[in-house]
Amino acid sequence: MSLRAVARRYAKALIDVAGQDPDLARVEQDLEAAARLLATNQELRDILTSPVVPLERKRAITEAVFARLDAHPVARRLLALLASNRRLRALDEVCRALGVLADEKRRVVAAEMVTAVALSPDKIEQYRRSLERSTGRQVRLRTRLDPSILGGVVTRIGSEVWDGSLRGKLARLQHQLRGD
Repeated sequence: MSLRAVARRYAKALIDVAGQDPDLARVEQDLEAAARLLATNQELRDILTSPVVPLERKRAITEAVFARLDAHPVARRLLALLASNRRLRALDEVCRALGVLADEKRRVVAAEMVTAVALSPDKIEQYRRSLERSTGRQVRLRTRLDPSILGGVVTRIGSEVWDGSLRGKLARLQHQLRGD
């Protein structure tokens, strides 16, 4: 089974357990903090991922470290479970999958807005609100500059792309003139 599939199963189980918990955002933050800690602390990562260290010892270390960091109990239980099942290497992927599932639950959609020039914060906020009205969901908007689009806006939400760029309009006009 792929790492992504394994991570999605853990994330789905966590949503099933903690989905009604008002602290779901805190659980997400604590798991992301744990992933950062494991990424930056080689000694801890080596101990918790070593096949030589007994599972009970890994569970005890996991519980002690994350209790000291005041991690949410649900996050600590998931970390202990990942350690017990030798799946701590999947933690980054679990965090990504959890973020996607939590956003679905909260009716939040991630969008990317690409422009040729920087827009004012007011214009960006106005565009975000427009996307919220058209999608019926809360929008988390990320902006990016790409001078090659010449002008206009390219918006991506999931797999959908709305190309309102000058480059895109010129390409469509060229296709029409060619009769494609």
